[in-house]
This record gives sequence, structure tokens and C-alpha cells, in this order.
Amino acid sequence: MGERQPRTTVRARDRSDSCRHWTGADRVGAALALDGTLAFDTALASDPLLSIPEIRGRNVMRWTPNPSVMELSRRTYAGALAAIVALLLGIVLFDIWEDWQVQGEPLWLTLAENSVPLALLGVLTYAIYRLYRRVDVEYLATVAKWTSIGVVGILLLGAWVFGIQTLQSRLKPFVLGTQAAIGGAVGGLFVGYTIAQVRRARAESERERRRWESLFANTPTAIADLTVTSQHLDIASANDTFQSWFDDDPTGSPLRELVAIDTVDEDLLACVEEECSVTTEFTLREDDQFRYYILRFVPYRVGEAERRAYAIITDITDLKETQRELEETVADLERSNEQLEQFAYIASHDLQEPLRMVSSYVDLIESEYGDELDDEADEYVAYAVNGAERMQAMIDGLLDYSRVTTRGGAFDTVDAGAVFERTRKDLELLIEDASATVTAGDLPTITADENQLAQLFQNLLKNALKHAGDSPTIRVDAEARDGEWVFSVADDGPGIPERQQDSVFEIFEQGARENEGTGMGLAICQRIVARHDGEVWLDSTEGEGATFYFSIPTE
Repeated sequence: MGERQPRTTVRARDRSDSCRHWTGADRVGAALALDGTLAFDTALASDPLLSIPEIRGRNVMRWTPNPSVMELSRRTYAGALAAIVALLLGIVLFDIWEDWQVQGEPLWLTLAENSVPLALLGVLTYAIYRLYRRVDVEYLATVAKWTSIGVVGILLLGAWVFGIQTLQSRLKPFVLGTQAAIGGAVGGLFVGYTIAQVRRARAESERERRRWESLFANTPTAIADLTVTSQHLDIASANDTFQSWFDDDPTGSPLRELVAIDTVDEDLLACVEEECSVTTEFTLREDDQFRYYILRFVPYRVGEAERRAYAIITDITDLKETQRELEETVADLERSNEQLEQFAYIASHDLQEPLRMVSSYVDLIESEYGDELDDEADEYVAYAVNGAERMQAMIDGLLDYSRVTTRGGAFDTVDAGAVFERTRKDLELLIEDASATVTAGDLPTITADENQLAQLFQNLLKNALKHAGDSPTIRVDAEARDGEWVFSVADDGPGIPERQQDSVFEIFEQGARENEGTGMGLAICQRIVARHDGEVWLDSTEGEGATFYFSIPTE
């Protein structure tokens, strides 16, 4: 790897709105990267009976104490268990003394009789000592609670049976043993069920551990697990991607030696204390080249005391390069489009004067020498006049086309129904000449350039009136679809041949049936709709009419 030098500071960052305490089951998937990569810690602290396997060689098992349990200390619960053992030991010792001193039985015999209870009490005493030394208070509280329930339950069951048999003036040792066996069966069932649940949870935890460990190791995103000291963020472990990007053996190294976190505009150590995740960008210089990264910093806890964090790093160099190229392309297209618009405007504007001169002189020839020209000459003059008029119409259309963006009005709230009615009234003579029926459904209120919306309706209606045949029926409707309004202008004319449908919106494009017009009307429609961030398209079957659609976003 080349020398890495911090080059740029943070360009974007995102700090979570609220800090939260990551403990217990929350730590499963404590860090979720924006690109879907998940770093992990599979300590399922919600079940105090689970023994969590080590992850990548480090034990993450800690219990997060419940505040209600913290009111009593570890010593209190250990003392309660010791009191239960002392009570049971006292009963056994009293039985030994009573058999030896009162009943006169040999001491060895009564000790042999109570050897199993004494051995079990010894095991229980050692277990309590181990629990006191090695587990947290909540774990100890759970053991104390269920031990007390078991002792009290068996004593109550024995007292109940013994009391009933005393009232009957007859002791039944077999019945006493059976009742004790029933109590043992219930207790054994409960313990067995609990152990089965623990084993199931362990197996599930192991599967999750292997799955997340595989993801941790193989994700294309670099992930480092960090230990936190008062001054440093040290790398405890890192996946293969991190090692290939930054260092072959990063374990134990401070993060700042490998990653330019000095350029980050956030105090990451303070984020650990506040337990707030941070998303930011940084840049590294490698061999006279720059590489760009996104850093997602996710603090979490292991127990109450130990604070850690995940550093999740995504290489966005290719994305940055693509974005830069796209911005350059867009800028070039904007410049090219602007130049074309200026050219179209200047060319069409400058052509007006010579065209007027040609038209004026042709008219002058016709008026001054009309009596001296024969029929063939008159025909030539008519061709020249018609050509000049068509050229004038094309220039006017080109000017209108260039002015869609250069002289467009401001967008405002517009009642499309009212705009359509005004347009229909302006075209009333054309509609009457064509004996057409023009109707509209309920048209919405949209955000648009009102004058251009009117021009859009006018061009589409004129197109339908021109090509729909005799006594056409034209219908305008609108429908809301996925964040936009889709307008339709449908006619029942002969339709448009499929071979022409892809080119009808091109500049100066005329249909095969057209003998007049400039071919600019639909091109202007497309340009107006594009200015409104919409689309325009055609649906037509030859012989079954045509429907033009255009969309206008709702926002």
C-alpha cells in the first residue's frame, strides 16, 4: 500500500437523532451498514442461563443487570441460598442426633442413612460458592428464587401428606415416598424443559454466530471491531476486506494509524460515551491517487463496563468517479443544449428578414407583372409564394420550440379543466368546420406553466382535428397514477401506422397523410412535457383511432 495522507475533511455526516444503550439481545446485529452489511455480536443476554460461545476467539459473555434486581446485592442472594442449605443441614443433623442419642442406633448406621443428603448438601454448598464467585447478581437471583421455590414446594408437599396421615393415625411410608417421587417428577420435568430450552437457544445462537461470522469475514465492506480506551480506538479484530485495504495484521493497532479519522468532523470517543452512531466520509491518498470511503461508526456495550464500537468502511471511489463523470456529462449536455437553443433562436430569427424580402418580391412580381405572365409562370409564382409561407411557418415553429425553455413562465397551481375550456373556445371555429365533438372528463388542478399547458392542449387537439377524419369525436381525460397525473387525448380517426409512431415527436416530422403543416406541433408538445418533468407517448392501432398521453408530476 502507498503512503496514506489525509487529504479532505468530512463531506457528509449523519448522527443519529437519539443515543441508545445497546445491551442484551440488542447487540445481535448491533451495526447495520447502509449498503446492507451487518456486523454482529451474538451475546443473547436476555436469557441468564445461556453460555455464549466465543466469537473470533474472544468471550463476549456479560449479563446486563435488571434495575429491579440490582436493589439486592450478590452477597444477599448468596446468603439466602446459604440459609437454605443451613436449614436443610440442620434437619439432617437433627435426624442423625435423634437416631443416635434418642433411638440408640449406632452412629455409623445413622450416618450411612444420611450419607446421600449430606453429600448433596456438600455439592449444593460448593455450587453456591461457585455461583457467588463467577456469575452476576441477576443470574444468582434467578438461582436463589427457583431453589427457594423447590425447597418450599417439597416441604409443603411432605407436610401436607404427613399431616393427612397423622389425622388418619396411620403412617404410610410407601405413600410418602410416592408423593415425594411425584414432586421430584414435577421438578425434574421443569428442570428438563428448562435445560431443553437452553440447549435449543444455544444451538440457535451457534447457528447465528456462524452465519454472522461468515458475513463478517466475507463481506466486501471493511469491518473492524474496536476496543475503547480513554485516548484510543484500538482494533481488536478485522475482517479480510479491512486487512486487504489497510493492513495485513491490524489487530492491536490504533484505528487512526490506518484510517484518516483525524479528518472526521466528529469526536468518535465522545460518540462512544454517548453511544451515538455516526456516518461520515473521509479520503485517503495512495500513490498520488485519492480513494474515497464512507465510515459508519457504531458504538455498543459488552456488559456495563466495557464499551466497544464497530468501524464499517465502504469504498465509494468508483461511485465518486462515476458521479463525477455523470456531472461532467450533464454539464456538457446542458451547454450543448443551451448552444443549440441559442442557435435555433438566432437562426430562425435571422432568417425572418430575408424570407420577408423573398415573399415581398414574389408578391410584387405577381402584382406588377401578373397580366403579362402566362399560366405556367403564374403556377411558378404560386409555388414560390407557397414555399415562402411554409418556410415562414417552419421558422415560427422553430422559434416556438426554442422558447419553450428560454421563455417559459413560472410554475403555479393551475386548473387544467379551466385551461382546457379556454383552449376549446379558442379552437371553436376549427371544431365547427370539422363537425367534431370535443369533450373532457374531470380534469385536476396541477402545478404547471399555464400558458404552456394551454399550448399543449391546443397542439394535441389541432393534431386530432387534422387527422381524425370527418365528424371526429375527441375525448380528454386524466387519471392519477403513482405520484403523477396522466392526461389522455383520444380520437376515433384512422389511427397512425406503426412504422410512424416512433418518429411523430421529432422536429419537422410529418405523417404520410399530411399535405400541410410544419411537423413542429408534437415536437413542441414533447418539449413542454419534458420541461414539466413528465413524459409523452402514443398508443394507436391503425384503423382504430389514436390516443396521446402525457404525464405531469403531482409535486
